[in-house]
Amino acid sequence: MTARIAGLGALVLVSIAGCSAAGTDAPAKTDSPKAKTPSEVLLAAVPDEKSSPYHFAVTNSDGKLAGIVDAPDKAISIGITQKEDGVPVTLDMKFLILDTRSWVKIKFTPANTPGLPRIPAKWQLIDPSKIKDKDNSPLAYGQESDPGYAHEVFASAGRIERTSAGHFSGVTDLGQTGVEDIVDNATLKAMGAKAKSVPFTATTDARGRLTRLDLKVPAAGKVKAHTYSAVYDGYDSTTTPAAPAAGEQQKAVSAVYDMLNS
Repeated sequence: MTARIAGLGALVLVSIAGCSAAGTDAPAKTDSPKAKTPSEVLLAAVPDEKSSPYHFAVTNSDGKLAGIVDAPDKAISIGITQKEDGVPVTLDMKFLILDTRSWVKIKFTPANTPGLPRIPAKWQLIDPSKIKDKDNSPLAYGQESDPGYAHEVFASAGRIERTSAGHFSGVTDLGQTGVEDIVDNATLKAMGAKAKSVPFTATTDARGRLTRLDLKVPAAGKVKAHTYSAVYDGYDSTTTPAAPAAGEQQKAVSAVYDMLNS
């Protein structure tokens, strides 16, 4: 799970309006607003802490996470699916964070695999005092309006072009993003110079909101070439995550803390 999600800095365009003088003088010229560059358009398209609730799905080489973000209400739900090569078990984890409260659901498939912990199917309410690494654990909401790190990708891009209405392409320097959730440091080191010019495409909707980012990550080290993608949708139709009903939750069992503290 991502522990830090960057927000968006506001972009401001200043237009200067002319005013008419008395008498017969010709009216002063009015300067037209400066057109935004493709980079400014994409940076402004990334959801920020004022954005309405929306759905997201982020896919990388090691799994997928999806959920809902409601930044103004400090609410986020995240579902993570992970399957490691050579391991016959798929892990599904769901996190629900409402301001300072958090819950987790954990499921293994197949559930009867020997050696797996037994965790109840209900939402597990987390006690922050039992978490060792509080800075990198799902305990409270904290600037998580851009779970796909699109802002870092666009801010680190050396070139961005508008290919058609709402469609963009460019190259970014993964070494400048500072985001290990896209590629970890070992993979980044193995990429060498290739990390400085990783191609991507992006799309926005009719209102200028980011809808998709696809980053073509090259093969390096033990990681095969793959597409890192972030999809943001449902801006006008997504419901804010709510706390589980009393009968659907319980205090987290010790096995949950063993996993979160491992």
